[in-house]
Amino acid sequence: MRPKKGWVDIIESFILFQRKIEKIHENITRGDLEGLQHNLTRRKLVMSKDDNGHGLLHKAVYYGQRELVDYLLEKYPETLEVKDWVSLFFL
Repeated sequence: MRPKKGWVDIIESFILFQRKIEKIHENITRGDLEGLQHNLTRRKLVMSKDDNGHGLLHKAVYYGQRELVDYLLEKYPETLEVKDWVSLFFL
């Protein structure tokens, strides 16, 4: 049985999770497929949005990262379901 987490542990876990999301979005912006693959340690991370509410797939399209778009669609088709301000505006 794991010991109960205190507030400090919960906050530290949250901060680490947020940093992981930031790294994933940086990978998208830079076109870093290897870094993206390394940082996507949990499937639910592909549903993340950046501080501006942009999803990974839309961000990859915006930055012209064709290789990353293809990767996300092949490995994580659920990224098509992420609703961000772009999809809400145009759909």
